Amino acid sequence: EEADLGGGAFVTPALSRPSIEKADVAIRPAGPADLPACADVWQVSISDYLRRLNQPEVMTNLDTLVELLGHLRATDPELFLVAERTTSDATGEAGRVVAFASATQREHVWFLALLFVEPALQGRGLRGQSWRGPIGSCPTR
Repeated sequence: EEADLGGGAFVTPALSRPSIEKADVAIRPAGPADLPACADVWQVSISDYLRRLNQPEVMTNLDTLVELLGHLRATDPELFLVAERTTSDATGEAGRVVAFASATQREHVWFLALLFVEPALQGRGLRGQSWRGPIGSCPTR
């Protein structure tokens, strides 16, 4: 059964969602112009989570978050990635950022700092699909 997210948006439980095809998204390094879209993905994802906990939604002024994301991108640009739709369907238009990830590396230590996926695409296999390339190249010891 679908969950009503308001505003005409519905989310299908993860177990019954079809996998997203690798050809439907492209993982690429984020550019400065992508940061507002990343902030939007963060906001819709966090708000969806908080709504399920009966908590108020998060802030609507995302300027500070865009600044933080800009810092993360400037610090480790090759490890700040976006997933962009390559096809259009009910979950969005081609060319739209639908997820982002940021990893941080200091010498031989790295960690995944952020990974946010739009609620409509969560549970469809995007998380593990193509992030492994650039992020997987971080040293493991």
